[in-house]
Amino acid sequence: MLIYTLILKPLLTYASPIWAHAARSNINLIEISQNVILRQILDAHWYMRKADIRSALKIPTIRQTIRKLAINFFSNIDGHENPSIQAISTYPTYPFIRRTRDILVDPDFN
Repeated sequence: MLIYTLILKPLLTYASPIWAHAARSNINLIEISQNVILRQILDAHWYMRKADIRSALKIPTIRQTIRKLAINFFSNIDGHENPSIQAISTYPTYPFIRRTRDILVDPDFN
């Protein structure tokens, strides 16, 4: 688990604030990689559920991790002192437009 936590998880979540607006199918590919890695680390049998493996190891899903990292990233940008970063306009969100890619606004994206 130490290898997963120190090496593999940062590789899977690299640039995750950008992935927060990716399509669900793309995030599913990353989550599949996480499931395969955890199954190989534990040498788990094929009939063991992915949710049971993650809950036994107390590891959140990639979607939950990406959402947490993206929220922290975007909240830190608001208070940044760099004038170039302050000059960037905010990303407009429109609740009446169905944006399935918006992980930060869509509370059902789990």
